[in-house]
Amino acid sequence: MSRPWRDVARLLRDPACSGAGPIQLLAKDDFYDEEDLPFLLLGGGSVVHIVPDAGFRKESLAGSEDERLLIVDCPDDEGWLVPEDIVADWLARHVSCPPLEDLILSHPLYEYLTAPDEEGRSRGGHRGELVQWAPGIPNLASVYAPEWLPDDPDAPAVNREREAYSMAVQDLLEQLERSFDLLELELGLRFAEPHPGKDAEGATERSAEGEAGPEARRGRAARGGRPRRPVE
Repeated sequence: MSRPWRDVARLLRDPACSGAGPIQLLAKDDFYDEEDLPFLLLGGGSVVHIVPDAGFRKESLAGSEDERLLIVDCPDDEGWLVPEDIVADWLARHVSCPPLEDLILSHPLYEYLTAPDEEGRSRGGHRGELVQWAPGIPNLASVYAPEWLPDDPDAPAVNREREAYSMAVQDLLEQLERSFDLLELELGLRFAEPHPGKDAEGATERSAEGEAGPEARRGRAARGGRPRRPVE
């Protein structure tokens, strides 16, 4: 049991803490193969330049007719200019990393979120949407925040009772660290009330970052703040 995760559990037990945020994973290896995508991503930012494979249409990328109208032909090159959010949503719907998704789906923290109702639907939606991907950064994953539901009488103890929740989050982080060769693991903690040592102007968020080797600190800095692969 590593020290950072013990510290996370301790902070989660604080009465002022209102749960954990999404979990950011930066790995040495890619979570998925960009060669399997039906388009080539040439540049990133708020608008992404992509070149589609033959037969891949704008309607295939867009999630709605409104999104389809936002995808335009690149004026001075081949391909399309697409808002980054549209590409990220497509990746969430179509890209999977089975080892990561299986770990999440089998963990007690996500059982209540993914349990099907009588009509076969769950509160969490499609399994792939539990993980979000950043276009052009296949070694970066954002995992859905472990739910903290103290006011939901139907929620299991692991999502409703502070001690059980804090230990379960620690267990989840340790499993992620063991299962993947990570450069960084980052978790935000939400504090809904003023916390000792912080000002009293309202809610704040802390970040608990765990390191998985000597390259952990370099992972983000080497990519200019936000991890991003260079465009070739």
